[in-house]
Amino acid sequence: MAARSALLNSFSVTPESLETLPWRVGQLLWRRLRLRTLESYIKPLVSASFQWITFLTLSHVTISRRDLINLSALVNLGALTIGRGVLTPDVGLEDVVVRAWARAAAEAELFSLLRVLNLRNQKDVTARVFQYLHDFPSLSIIGLDDCSIGVKNKQIARSFGWRYTTGKMLNEHLPDSSEGNATWDSVTHAGFSAGGAYSIDTVTAEGVEAVNALPMLHFALGAAISYVELNASGNYKLQCFERVAKWTPPPVSNVEGQKRPMAAVDKSMGLPRKKPMLRASKKQIMGDLLIGFGT
Repeated sequence: MAARSALLNSFSVTPESLETLPWRVGQLLWRRLRLRTLESYIKPLVSASFQWITFLTLSHVTISRRDLINLSALVNLGALTIGRGVLTPDVGLEDVVVRAWARAAAEAELFSLLRVLNLRNQKDVTARVFQYLHDFPSLSIIGLDDCSIGVKNKQIARSFGWRYTTGKMLNEHLPDSSEGNATWDSVTHAGFSAGGAYSIDTVTAEGVEAVNALPMLHFALGAAISYVELNASGNYKLQCFERVAKWTPPPVSNVEGQKRPMAAVDKSMGLPRKKPMLRASKKQIMGDLLIGFGT
């Protein structure tokens, strides 16, 4: 019964609470908790009809790379914070995970409402990720704290449509009482509000207004960090990249279809006639993200 009760309240399990349990019960509980996947926690947060927006924070947890990639199932995700101590299981967030997210966004229209991505103490992600972020239609703010990417990468980020800035850009969206200091929850809310300005160009103003009116559900898995204050307006604690332009990848050249130099053509065979080709133009049109509201 003790193990079952603890499992039902697994979000509150701490090292201190485990110490109060008999050794065999604590051992059984630990084994069962390790069998739980991230998906089992995320499933109740999903609203396929977009009745609320989810702000998800992960910190001090070890999860599989597959579980991280499967966060794409959280279709109503508005802000994602990958905090300190998130391992998969030997390293933190990697470029390959962000690339998988981008593919899901491009091919399956997932992450359609994600405006904010916060990274804390993530040393394994590199500036390569900027080339993947264009596939997230609403992503507007990247908040960084003690990561491997930052101000040193501002030039390459700018080439992909991202401008380096600091937390000062969020001041007008922070509570008046914060006076430069704010919790991570406040910073995430401020980023979400600021990100709406860019989303107007990709979603339409009416869509942004409808999203802003939705209730927001905060969920943190792992050690609590959201209440810790930081200097949001300082350059050290919070660095940001703000999306200022939509970057379009250059077309992939067809190497096999390139013409050979004239010197390499045997003139005795005559020049081959070029066959006419019809090319279908493709347009990516994002549908109404908010279909199903109130249903």
